[in-house]
Amino acid sequence: MKANRTQPRRTLGIMLAILTGTLFFAVIPLLQVGFTIYIRAVSSADGISIGGNIDPIGGPFGFTGINDFDLAIRVIPAVFYLMLAILAWRGNAPIVRPLFIGATVVMFGWQCLLAYLRVRSYRQAGIFASTLYEDQLQTVYLVMAGLTALYILWYLNRAPARVFFRGYYLDATEKAD
Repeated sequence: MKANRTQPRRTLGIMLAILTGTLFFAVIPLLQVGFTIYIRAVSSADGISIGGNIDPIGGPFGFTGINDFDLAIRVIPAVFYLMLAILAWRGNAPIVRPLFIGATVVMFGWQCLLAYLRVRSYRQAGIFASTLYEDQLQTVYLVMAGLTALYILWYLNRAPARVFFRGYYLDATEKAD
């Protein structure tokens, strides 16, 4: 690499890809776990006391039915993805681009698997009114996460993203990756 090469700029498309991926595959899962831990802290086994009445929340299993392992399998991949997103935001390391793309595909598959297992466990327990709404919201979330994953796959394989992650522009004599 020559000393006079200029650092490529992060394009709007790269920013959108990294930020939306971080939102869907790191921030939302971490917020869900944080919300679950908060509800656990302020509720009893029967639900939350509102005006003297116990209000059961959290679907058929409640928030106290979610064990620590279920929370950990959401937090650990989300934290890993967040670290990769920070590295992708900085750029300059060619290995980060395929790692970020691969992590996006794995996280989308992971979200689909967790949604399938949740729906399957709800079906075994019986259908509740709140479960129907959760299924619809989960479907919308998975569609949006899928579109985000497709956008990341598409944009990070374009030339501006390859140049940004390579860290320099090629000379006319060099061959592209």
